[in-house]
Amino acid sequence: VVAGHGHNGSNFDYVVARYNSDGSLDTTSFGSPNGFVMTPIGSSHDRAYAVALQSDGKIIVAGYARGTSNNDFAIARYNTDGSLDTTFGSPNGFVITDLGGTQDQVYGVAIQSDGKIVAAGYSNNSGVNYDVAVVRYNADGTLDTSFDGDGIVTTAVRDKDDFGYGIALQSDGKIVVAGYGTITTAGLHDDFIVVRYNIDGSLDTAFGTGGKVVTDFGLRNEHANALAIRSDGKIAVVGNFHNGTYLDFAVALYNTDGSLDTSFGGDGLVTTSVAATNDSAQAVAFQADNTMIVAGNSYNGTDYDFALARYATDGSLDAGFGTGGLAVVPVGGGIDLVGYTVAIQSDGKIVVPGQSHNGTNSDFAVARFDGTAQGSDLLIAMTDSPDPVTAGNQLTYVISVTNQGPVTATGVTVTNTLPSGVSSASTIGCAEDPGGAPVCTLGSIAVNNSAVYTITVDVNLDTMGAITNTAQVGASSPLVNTSDDSAAEPTTVNGVSDLTVVMADMPDPVTAGDALTCVITVTNQGPAPATGVVVTGTLPSAFQGAATTGCTEDPSGSPICSLGSISPGNSAVYTVSATVDITASGIVTSTLQVGASSALTNTENDTINEPTTVNKRMYYYLFPEVRN
Repeated sequence: VVAGHGHNGSNFDYVVARYNSDGSLDTTSFGSPNGFVMTPIGSSHDRAYAVALQSDGKIIVAGYARGTSNNDFAIARYNTDGSLDTTFGSPNGFVITDLGGTQDQVYGVAIQSDGKIVAAGYSNNSGVNYDVAVVRYNADGTLDTSFDGDGIVTTAVRDKDDFGYGIALQSDGKIVVAGYGTITTAGLHDDFIVVRYNIDGSLDTAFGTGGKVVTDFGLRNEHANALAIRSDGKIAVVGNFHNGTYLDFAVALYNTDGSLDTSFGGDGLVTTSVAATNDSAQAVAFQADNTMIVAGNSYNGTDYDFALARYATDGSLDAGFGTGGLAVVPVGGGIDLVGYTVAIQSDGKIVVPGQSHNGTNSDFAVARFDGTAQGSDLLIAMTDSPDPVTAGNQLTYVISVTNQGPVTATGVTVTNTLPSGVSSASTIGCAEDPGGAPVCTLGSIAVNNSAVYTITVDVNLDTMGAITNTAQVGASSPLVNTSDDSAAEPTTVNGVSDLTVVMADMPDPVTAGDALTCVITVTNQGPAPATGVVVTGTLPSAFQGAATTGCTEDPSGSPICSLGSISPGNSAVYTVSATVDITASGIVTSTLQVGASSALTNTENDTINEPTTVNKRMYYYLFPEVRN
């Protein structure tokens, strides 16, 4: 169903047309035999700018009707066959509401769950400035007096004019209206305005400042024309802003409290130049995946064309839509202007109504776009092995890229940002194998297929703790759903210790039969703490009655000394005391081997062979002298 206005030869009247799903007019069941109906509302020009469908299929059309000199809100309701519903505004099928000003005009309409109808626009009821105007009707067309007492609310936002253009209802019944307001400070300046009302028509003070939000894009001529509410309650408002030379699409995304959503475009604001000159966004809707469709018009240098943009949830243009996220379509042979709405069908197709100039007159124009993403959804995943890994060993990453469709991805590449603390990267399964931050070229990946490759790195000896490898997939063909185009894989690195063992024996040389003390020092040269440190000693047989001091155990024979943990840069010292066999002589050797339950490196200095010189004990005998 498309609504607007057409010229009857003297004045403009409301026009409502219904199209079949193939784009042909429904000439059999709506406004037979034409497929459309024209309705005079007032005594002069009647212009419709908004349409909504009730749950019973009846059609609400909103705009304004002009009498001899004033414009007034005008709401009409049609039965499903295109005839006026005479139970609405009985017996006419329409109602005209004078808000008290000379210019009361409707540009948006919505239907509440209880069947009440809310229309939004503006009114100059002050006689000086324009204010946002909201009117609520009962299901029979009478004014709903539970809404601000008389069914009518007008709101001044800025110090001059305020215009309401778009309306949407939240799931809690609150009413959101968007448009633009003019301030006289430093000359006339227009900014986006958003106003939220409670169900009773009062301003919702939990929204913005006193129920109102003003957004300045930084220049001038910032006009909001439409809004839509996302499934999570966030509010998208679209229009245009002046970039200093021309008009561009302007999009703002607000949180439910009226603050800008900084996850969208970095500051909640996005502007888009569709063509080299003027562009204006007129309508907005959300697809099922929360991507945003913005419809408007763009000047091609000669006339205007339909223009669409699709934005991802982060505010970036969706490259899987049209060309780089934009679609510009000439509908007729002249000026093509998008209307004030865009609709998403249940199958995701996008319907955009507007008008097109045929060279003489303007006609209704309806275009339908394929809303299916035309890029590839690449999913990247990564695993590591082993994890944990010990410093000084190799670590292997397995990276897989899967094309989830709907089209083949070409020119697929993956860039890995390897963590510090690794080196000597090599790849298997790529078209190239550079070191540093490997870029792996995978070529084309068909729908539901995957490409897998590996990267093997050496973990540096001084690395320990957590390290992370990140990978980002890209392609020369368009991609959609970029949220799964990156992967990060953390790995735990167990550090290693460099232990040295030394022994000092005193005295050396030692005389057989004397006592000997050996001082053993174990030092951790890092970089990691050493745990479960144990020194095993093999003492020469000449050392008898060996005993240790400074260990947790003191066995004889081949002493095993448990030293526990030693932190980097620290040492543990213990002694072995023994008596040298009385019959020993020459050089005897003690062998010490240090080990640990944690990983060790540089094992060349984990063993020591310490020689000890044993002097033979000399005995002197005194014999009495015998004289003859």
